[in-house]
Amino acid sequence: MKEPARTWEDLQARLAGSFTARIRGLLTPEISLSGPHGEFGRMTYLSPSGVEISAENLNATIEHTGKFSYRMLTGEAPLVAEPANGTADSLEIRTGGLTCRAAFSFLKNQAMATTLEGKDVAWLMGGFTGRSYTAGYDPETQNALLISMLLLNHIAANRGRAFQMG
Repeated sequence: MKEPARTWEDLQARLAGSFTARIRGLLTPEISLSGPHGEFGRMTYLSPSGVEISAENLNATIEHTGKFSYRMLTGEAPLVAEPANGTADSLEIRTGGLTCRAAFSFLKNQAMATTLEGKDVAWLMGGFTGRSYTAGYDPETQNALLISMLLLNHIAANRGRAFQMG
C-alpha cells in the first residue's frame, strides 16, 4: 500500500490528471472520489453552507460565502470563487497567483476552467442523471486538482436550477 499523500500537490501528481466522482445519498449527499487505484476520498455536505473534503490524510473545507461564491480552505493558500457575471454559469477562481474563469453548462452537465490566457486548467463531464462525473485537470498547474473539486461542488449544488428555470 502506498504512503498517503502529504500535500495536495502530492495527491495531484499521484492522480495524474483525472479522477471520477459518484454522488451517493439524497438528503445529505456524499460524493465518493476515485482515482486509478480506487477510492481516495469523499466530499461530504455538512450543511447548505459547507462541504468537507477528505482525501487520504488531507482535509479541505468549501464554504459557501454568498450567492454562487465559495472559499476553499486547505491549510495552505485559500481558493476563492465568485460569480464572473452575476450568475451561476461563470465563476472567477483565484488561488495564489493564478486566476481562472470557469464556465458551466448545467443542462449538458459540464464545466471548464481556463486561465485568463486560455490554458485549460480543469474540466468536468457528468452523466445524464447527474450522479457520476469524470474530472480532469492539468497536473502541472498549481492547485488544478482543488479547482476541479470546486467545479464538482458547484455543478452538483446548482444543476437542479437549470431544470427549474427552463
